Amino acid sequence: ARVATELRPSWGRAWARFGAAAGHVSGASSEQAREAWFRAVTHDPNEAHMEGLFEAHRSGSGSSSPDRAHERKEKGNEATRALEWGAAVAHYTVALAMVPLPPSDPRKKDDCTLLRSILHGNRCSALSRVKAWGLAEHDGKKAVEHKDDYGKAYLRLGVAQLGCGSYEKAYSSFARALHLDEKDQSARRGREVCLSLIPRWDSRVSQRRRNRFARDSGRPASNTKVYAISEMHYDHIGHEEWVNSIHATKFLDDVLIIAGNVADSFRALERALIAVRAKFRRVFYVPGNHEMWITRNEDKRFPDSFCKLWAIVELCDALDIDIFPATVCKDVYIVPLLSWHNAQFDAADPFPDPSSEANRAAKWPIDKEQQLWRYMLRLNQAHMDKPYHGTVITFSHFAPRTSCPVWPEKEIRKTSGCPELDEQLRDARSVCHVYGHTLYRFNQVVDGVKYIHRPLLVEMAIDGTVSKDPLACVFNGESLCFDLVDI
Repeated sequence: ARVATELRPSWGRAWARFGAAAGHVSGASSEQAREAWFRAVTHDPNEAHMEGLFEAHRSGSGSSSPDRAHERKEKGNEATRALEWGAAVAHYTVALAMVPLPPSDPRKKDDCTLLRSILHGNRCSALSRVKAWGLAEHDGKKAVEHKDDYGKAYLRLGVAQLGCGSYEKAYSSFARALHLDEKDQSARRGREVCLSLIPRWDSRVSQRRRNRFARDSGRPASNTKVYAISEMHYDHIGHEEWVNSIHATKFLDDVLIIAGNVADSFRALERALIAVRAKFRRVFYVPGNHEMWITRNEDKRFPDSFCKLWAIVELCDALDIDIFPATVCKDVYIVPLLSWHNAQFDAADPFPDPSSEANRAAKWPIDKEQQLWRYMLRLNQAHMDKPYHGTVITFSHFAPRTSCPVWPEKEIRKTSGCPELDEQLRDARSVCHVYGHTLYRFNQVVDGVKYIHRPLLVEMAIDGTVSKDPLACVFNGESLCFDLVDI
């Protein structure tokens, strides 16, 4: 191993083998082993080499010392200033090995949490410089785990996640960094970069969503029915009972469209989606305005409503709920469309109302009147070039046409729909569009497209029993329809 390092001094693997051999001969904590592992990390900062260096320094007697860890941290900072990224990773790794272990008694204060967070954050930054994105992300998560109110930890985690192509997660990390330090311009720029990249939907997880597109393309249409609902409001009295009363097996071959407003809080939303998912073959969903509200005790988890939106997208991935377009059987497609309201929906007075209190619990980092609805439409644009044909059913939360009935009050009309949505659904060759929000039940064909709004209406009797509002079937296996089916 020594000869290998002499023949090729910059070969990290040779130094790692020398370190391992020296450890077996002289002990893992011998100076010879430590120096070999240090050079291995310097020349090739990978996971195995960092682990070998860490263990070489951790195993020595009397190695743990905050003061010595600080000294090593400063050496890492010097290497960073000299742009010697491998050496910086090595120094920060040694410093981490020198930090004392946390107290075994959780009631005792750990005085080294900030130091651990700084070291993991610094190493995350150095690893990002050598494009070791996966290792950098792991260190960034460790930095946040040790000190969840340290803004730089979130900033560095965001950079690593951006490098990994996890744009939604990176956005949330940058947003948390800004929440802790509003003057952090690096976090602000990172957040803006993520907003520009997310609508491309080309991350690894987005690719997995796209792979679901043709999963059921060979399924006979006669075996599939499509149902639609909105305004489930799972956290309202009686609505949870309605969801739980849906027959356990009756709809297992069928598909459910949920056009938003399932719940206000993330926790209630998760419970609702879990309950509904168990009762249908596939569930398609878009969030409504209520899901975008930052409820009490959620502001730390979700600095803004985009953070909550990306968390909902991730939740849907975990629950096998569709938020991307897909075919549900032969020649039948369902296309979810994200949306937000546009004041131009009020044709008589197409201007925002500055005194409006609508959706004040939602927090957006962009102009909610002029930019937000445009951004939501942009998130849909990547789905418009799919090979849709046959029966295409689109759905959104907000109403797509001014002819859709809404409450007559001016403020309500301004926040009920987005007329530009109609252009997108027609670009997708839609023959049926399901929408939510307005609470006016509607079923009508306009200019060749069938528009349906079927909000859940639950009534509770004096004895506490809940009415079983039927589900609306919009495709019966042969054609479009509007049949009410007992749950």
